[in-house]
Amino acid sequence: MSIVKEEHKATLRKWHEELQE
Repeated sequence: MSIVKEEHKATLRKWHEELQE
Protein backbone atom coordinates (compact mmCIF):
# COMPACT_ATOMS: atom_id res chain seq x y z
CA MET A 1 0.00 0.00 0.00
CA SER A 2 2.92 2.36 0.62
CA ILE A 3 3.71 2.50 -3.11
CA VAL A 4 0.19 3.68 -3.87
CA LYS A 5 0.44 6.29 -1.12
CA GLU A 6 3.70 7.66 -2.51
CA GLU A 7 2.25 7.79 -6.02
CA HIS A 8 -0.85 9.59 -4.76
CA LYS A 9 1.33 12.10 -2.92
CA ALA A 10 3.27 12.83 -6.10
CA THR A 11 0.01 13.32 -8.00
CA LEU A 12 -1.28 15.76 -5.40
CA ARG A 13 2.00 17.68 -5.53
CA LYS A 14 1.85 17.98 -9.33
CA TRP A 15 -1.79 19.06 -9.18
CA HIS A 16 -0.96 21.66 -6.55
CA GLU A 17 1.89 23.05 -8.65
CA GLU A 18 -0.46 23.39 -11.62
CA LEU A 19 -2.86 25.38 -9.45
CA GLN A 20 -0.06 27.68 -8.33
CA GLU A 21 0.82 28.73 -11.89
